[in-house]
Amino acid sequence: MNKRDEAISTYSDTGMAYMVGRWRLEPEGVLMVDILPPAGDFAYWGLVITNPWLESYDYRYTQTHRSSGTARATGDGSWTLVISPGEPDPGHAQDWIDTGGRLEGYAILRWVLVRDAPNPKYEVVPEA
Repeated sequence: MNKRDEAISTYSDTGMAYMVGRWRLEPEGVLMVDILPPAGDFAYWGLVITNPWLESYDYRYTQTHRSSGTARATGDGSWTLVISPGEPDPGHAQDWIDTGGRLEGYAILRWVLVRDAPNPKYEVVPEA
């Protein structure tokens, strides 16, 4: 094992896959994130929005994350999350992540016990 691989194995769980992205919205914009199902089994996925220092926002007062246990799956097995500063229409309320009025930040998607984590699809659209 080389030094880089040794360092990674020391500080990172090999059963996890992380994806990080930065988002920016207009006041009436909504970030739609489609999380595609992996080809094989997985234990869990979770997406949390954070500040630039990767600290989560105050989850006691607002919904700052969703997971495979809380999001609603669509007919094809994918999940569509809505990230926005304002409450979306009732059809998306269950899958809403509230930015708390913030128009930019980071999102971290974590997969647990997945062989090949698929990349999410995303799009900024007018208010949903």
